[in-house]
Amino acid sequence: MDLGCAPGGWTQVAVQLAGNKGKVMGVDTSFVEEIPGAHMMKSDICDISITEEILSFFGKKVNVVICDLSPQVTGNWSVDHSTQISLNYAAAKIMDQVLEKKGNALFKIFDGEYSNEFYQYVKKKFTKVKLKKPKVSRKQSSELYCVCLGYTS
Repeated sequence: MDLGCAPGGWTQVAVQLAGNKGKVMGVDTSFVEEIPGAHMMKSDICDISITEEILSFFGKKVNVVICDLSPQVTGNWSVDHSTQISLNYAAAKIMDQVLEKKGNALFKIFDGEYSNEFYQYVKKKFTKVKLKKPKVSRKQSSELYCVCLGYTS
């Protein structure tokens, strides 16, 4: 399950990892080219019917939720950061309804004032949570990934 899937890189990785035994769905407000092996859905994560659509497609709870959400960047760092963290909270609400026990999640975070608050929030839901900055990220990039293993809620 990939929330905020445009342009599709994480969805492609998920399809490769799932192989022909798993299902993959990508959701984004933007149009995303079809990715073989994935069901793409153009929708807003704040739409109240999204959880039902996800569970209907998979037929059960999912084992991984990827949240690579990013707002339309305004250039005002404070606004962009708080909007991005708000999107992660919305994604976490969906995750709480669709992720199976012991499942895993990955959240992209714009590092800033509210990052630790979100980290502490998800830390209560998983047995192990780590913040990682990919080696391929530019030094000046504020993107971090919150790697969450072993869903307990």
